Amino acid sequence: MRLTRHLAQAGIASRRQADALVQAGKVLVNGKIITEPWYEVAETDKIKVEGKGVVEKAVTMVYLLNKPKGVVCSTVKQGTAKIITELLPPHPKVVPVGRLDKESEGLIILTNDGELANKLLHPSYAHEREYQVTCKPQDGYKLTEEQLVAKLIAGVKLGDGKAHAVKAQVRTLPEGGISLRIVVVEGRQHLVRRMCAVLKLDVKKLRRIRIGSLELHGLSLGSFKVLGKQDLSFLRSSVRKAAPKKVAVTEEGNEAS
Repeated sequence: MRLTRHLAQAGIASRRQADALVQAGKVLVNGKIITEPWYEVAETDKIKVEGKGVVEKAVTMVYLLNKPKGVVCSTVKQGTAKIITELLPPHPKVVPVGRLDKESEGLIILTNDGELANKLLHPSYAHEREYQVTCKPQDGYKLTEEQLVAKLIAGVKLGDGKAHAVKAQVRTLPEGGISLRIVVVEGRQHLVRRMCAVLKLDVKKLRRIRIGSLELHGLSLGSFKVLGKQDLSFLRSSVRKAAPKKVAVTEEGNEAS
């Protein structure tokens, strides 16, 4: 088995992250530094990552978590802010699949299955991400609800290329704000926020409510759900059935919040 695949199956990292660890010389096999991601390993090999031994593949764990605002999607502590893994049991070790920025809330998947994480993240599978967004129009904003929907679907020019929603709903709030439900299939950093900014909308609240077939299912903020065998089987099936599309690969780990 390839070294990077072994690390992914052991829940150490995604395949792409495992590639980076190997190429950086942070992986030892039988006491020797290996820098080739395609290096073949056997069950009897002793593997260490950054000085820590790699155990056999742990029981697959997939969490659905409703991330609160103010929590950072990272496994490494950054200042005083709470990190997302502090909301979960300490074992087994899991990593977030993509990110929601610190100011956003909602659905995030965490798992120790690197293969599954890689397929959920890869842009070629075009998994839908659905968001609820509350906005305040900037001075000079003149779009009707129908015009805003049309612009989101047609696409908005950003600094890193055009972005568009595959679905959008707009509702004007009594106090003058705007409520959006928007579905995108890209994972570019802060995509939804940047689209709104171009259209002269200030985002006041952003919540992700769905990734593919997975929804929040009434989880309260900070709560999580463990995917059971049936849900996990359905998730794996949906990933296998997804038809990969040829698209430009964006930076891994960024989400559209």
